[in-house]
Amino acid sequence: MVSTTPVPVKKPKRIKRHFNVDYHLLICCALAIAVYANTLNAGFVYDDNRAIIANEDIRPSTSSSNLWWNDFWGTPMGTGNSHGSYRPITVLTYRLNYMFAGLRATPYHAINVALHSLATGLVLLVARTVTCRLGAVLSASLFAVHPVHADAVASVVGRADVLSCVFFLLSFLCYSQHVRARDARRQQHASGGGRRTPPQLSKGSGCAAGPRTAACLVFCVLFALLSMLAKENGISVMAVCIGYELMLRLRSLKTKKANAMDQCHSGSLKVLVTSAAVMVAGRLCVMSGTVPAFAASDNPTAKHPDPVVRALTFLHLPVVSVRLLVWPQVLSYDWSMDAVPRIESAADPRNAATALLYAALAAVAGTAVRRKRAAVAVAAAVSVASYVPASNALFYVGFVVAERVLYIPSVGYCMLVGCSAAALVKRARGRRSAAAVYALYAATVAVYSLRTVIRNRDWRDEESLYRSGIAVNPPKSYGNLGSILSSQGRTAEAEMAYRSALEHRPNMADVHYNLGNLLRNTKNFEGAISSYRAAISFRPSLALAYLSLGDCLAATDRYVEAETVLKKCLALDGSKVKDIRSHVTAKKSCVLRLGRMFAAIGKHQQAVRVYKSAIVSEGTFSQTILYALADSLSALGKDTEAETYYRQLLRVDPSDVSTFLTYGDLLAKNRSRVSEAEEWYGKARRQAPDDPTVRARYADFLSSVGRLNDAAEQYEAAAALASGDHEIVVKTATILRKIGRTSDSETYYRRAVRLYPQDAASHSNLGAILHINEKLDEAERSYKNALRLQPNDSTTLANLRKLRNVYHHRRRTVK
Repeated sequence: MVSTTPVPVKKPKRIKRHFNVDYHLLICCALAIAVYANTLNAGFVYDDNRAIIANEDIRPSTSSSNLWWNDFWGTPMGTGNSHGSYRPITVLTYRLNYMFAGLRATPYHAINVALHSLATGLVLLVARTVTCRLGAVLSASLFAVHPVHADAVASVVGRADVLSCVFFLLSFLCYSQHVRARDARRQQHASGGGRRTPPQLSKGSGCAAGPRTAACLVFCVLFALLSMLAKENGISVMAVCIGYELMLRLRSLKTKKANAMDQCHSGSLKVLVTSAAVMVAGRLCVMSGTVPAFAASDNPTAKHPDPVVRALTFLHLPVVSVRLLVWPQVLSYDWSMDAVPRIESAADPRNAATALLYAALAAVAGTAVRRKRAAVAVAAAVSVASYVPASNALFYVGFVVAERVLYIPSVGYCMLVGCSAAALVKRARGRRSAAAVYALYAATVAVYSLRTVIRNRDWRDEESLYRSGIAVNPPKSYGNLGSILSSQGRTAEAEMAYRSALEHRPNMADVHYNLGNLLRNTKNFEGAISSYRAAISFRPSLALAYLSLGDCLAATDRYVEAETVLKKCLALDGSKVKDIRSHVTAKKSCVLRLGRMFAAIGKHQQAVRVYKSAIVSEGTFSQTILYALADSLSALGKDTEAETYYRQLLRVDPSDVSTFLTYGDLLAKNRSRVSEAEEWYGKARRQAPDDPTVRARYADFLSSVGRLNDAAEQYEAAAALASGDHEIVVKTATILRKIGRTSDSETYYRRAVRLYPQDAASHSNLGAILHINEKLDEAERSYKNALRLQPNDSTTLANLRKLRNVYHHRRRTVK
């Protein structure tokens, strides 16, 4: 008979877990990485070129102290040239990137993606402090994939926003931990539990800070400082913490221990307010009391004379930003110029949207206060406080709308959406309603993810980026696109892009300048001159336009006009220009162009005055200017003074081959110093044994002193090193003819004709050597080829007559 007594089942031993895996955190961070993985193969685009490639502060060759004295773009703070963007922590990360990866773009993008993933994880943790776990994971998942973040994550320059957000969230987390530790300590003191509190600490109803409480508050302030040093609006976390503290104080007003808690809150508030005030004061000190000036095209509304238009437009800008957060279908790398049309009157229908937005914000704030909803209050505070510094409300900034500055405000938006979705799930009647909410939210995350992945492709290269922005900002996008197409040699497309930009906005000085460069490269000097003049008329401080205009005028033999333009360039004041480096470089180049123009037309005395004036005004010297000055002095016959400058150049750079050669040329003019000259040529040859120019210059010297065989040897060596150099080949052929090696000379003259078949002199020289070598039929053909290219050349005509006389004489001899 079978027993019905159940056999006891032996329970398996539970495996002891040594750690807990936060799957929500892992999923959200992985999602953030997944949607931005396609940015890893992107290059440096748009502002990256100036902040990374052209920024000397990120290079190890530059002192690291410059990070603390210069702005984000490498310009000294407190000067009229600075944008006022003080972000040394962000520049420090670029410097570390450069130290390990140079200018390879992928590691820079990888750091951006990693920081975005970290920010996503921190959003999850912050949301958990004020709402349920479901609301937190919904908020973080939306933040991970939001398309408006592409500007901040896909562009390397956007790291400032991402890094600032990371420190922002860390600061708030530390403050929330401070509040928790402070309240726990107060409750412990009130209940009398734990160790007996010393009398000196019991005063204040348990508000004396414990080590953990104080440490959390210190780290809160420290991370807030780092957030501000990563990007300016990071300081707004202090406002968020203050708002959070006030919200908690509001909650405690109806409790019996309100007085005790007031003392606790007051102590924390004092620290927050004092720290914020010190940070703001420090930031103002860094700017040395100067206010950055921005071009009218960057923020046209700020320059509008009507205060009503300014007020209505700036009040409407948050509506545009909210639209980007809610429906990020239309995105652009740049919203300057007229991308957001100004509101010219109160009758504009957009004012209704403005009023509706502010009414909604007031309703949210009222709900948070009345119902004491910490999640709503914190989310709204994060969005508003971090957006205000970039809103043109407190001071004008250099943009109208910028997607990357929405990175931190989007934290609050995502928390509001996530918490609202979680509340709908809790209130849903039945599983189907909850499933519908989940399905709708999942669809939103999926659509945002797809939009982000597609948007990231626009940031792959500059051509794609600028083409994507044409719909929003046509003048800026066409102008930038023209520059990219021009650099790729697509001249016709580039010209079309430039002209399209000017059709939309005719006063763009940079576009006129770039169009002038393109026309000059195609030898359309008159068109280029017109474009450069237009650039100068719209921006009188554009030194590069003066420089290029002077070049074009000189190229068309209008030397007097060129002199006037270049002198105006030298007189320009650069105290207010934004790109001070290119301005200074242009003015230095202007000195050289003006001096070399004088030298080219034989006015060496004026060239010397220009060079000396530049050296005196700069208080220092450029090697290139010293070199040109020495050359002009040498041309004037002032060899002693020229030698002084050559020796100064050699002290600056004892291994400069070009100075060796030029100094040798100078010494060779004095027959008593020929041996010294040969020593310098020898140094140049030893320094650069495979440089054909060095061999050719040495050969010139040997030929000038009558050592033709040695000269021939050096010319042949130079021709072997530079077989495609027409001038060296011709000189080699000529010296070989002089020393009687006519057969070898013929070989080199034939090579010269092959290298430059349209050169009449090459055909004439070949005819002459063939004539000497008794190859009369070939010689006649060469002479005729030379005359076809240059019909009235007297030397070729004379040689051809001699050749025909030889023919005539031979026929008579035969008869």
